Amino acid sequence: VRAQVYGEQKKFKGKMSYADKLGIPYVIFLGEDEISSGVVACKDMKSGEQTKLNTQETINRIKAGLAELEKGSVIVE
Repeated sequence: VRAQVYGEQKKFKGKMSYADKLGIPYVIFLGEDEISSGVVACKDMKSGEQTKLNTQETINRIKAGLAELEKGSVIVE
């Protein structure tokens, strides 16, 4: 899974707008609360759904979502 880290000191809304402009399908939030709770916050940029799951469950969710996005329809002539 390719990933990009956004390290600039910008406001949260600006970071989300950047991800949206690039068409990034999932955004991960890993702040102090998530680290202390042992979870990863993940937002599906298309549906807007946000989850807080453990690391492996988040990875599985993203992989399944990406596999679904990569499904193409068969062209019938």
